[in-house]
Amino acid sequence: MATTTAPLISFRGKGQVGKAVVYGKRRDGANVRVYVKPKNPKSADQVTQRSVWSTLNSLWHSGDWSSADKLAFSLYAKMRTPGRSGWNTFVKQQSWYLINLKDPQYYNGMTFTKNLLDLKIEGAVHLAGTIVVNILDKSGVFIGSHSITQEDPGALDETITGFYTLFPDAYYLQFSQIVESRNCFSGYYPVPTT
Repeated sequence: MATTTAPLISFRGKGQVGKAVVYGKRRDGANVRVYVKPKNPKSADQVTQRSVWSTLNSLWHSGDWSSADKLAFSLYAKMRTPGRSGWNTFVKQQSWYLINLKDPQYYNGMTFTKNLLDLKIEGAVHLAGTIVVNILDKSGVFIGSHSITQEDPGALDETITGFYTLFPDAYYLQFSQIVESRNCFSGYYPVPTT
């Protein structure tokens, strides 16, 4: 809806009136132009981008994607890409996979259980192969890693024996795999300390 200052056509306005005219302001003053319906060419690239956006939005808001998974990407974004949200970090990473491979590559539903000095990791992995668990300190500095061989996509169930002895300063875990010569990574999951 258009807003005007003083009676219509006298001083200035802002916005569209029906589907007839649009009032606006430019650096040379107020202006009025004819309403033009925005184009929607539906090019192949545009359709692909809309499909990617829709798929990623559905993934992020699905029941499979826990608040811990979202928090992990938010922590990663906060420490590595200030000013970018966890959602934007997720979209930046996953859009390449959807455009090129047509299959998203991610980790979700990750849970961690401390058992004396061992750490049990459970969750879902959407790609088979070698998964590298990067272990980071409170500042996000790399202090070690652990490799997991995942035979098939699906449930991940791994125990790192002696984790708390090997990595007493561990604060975050990040999962990483090389896919199509690109690094597919998770966010930063906090490590349970109690």
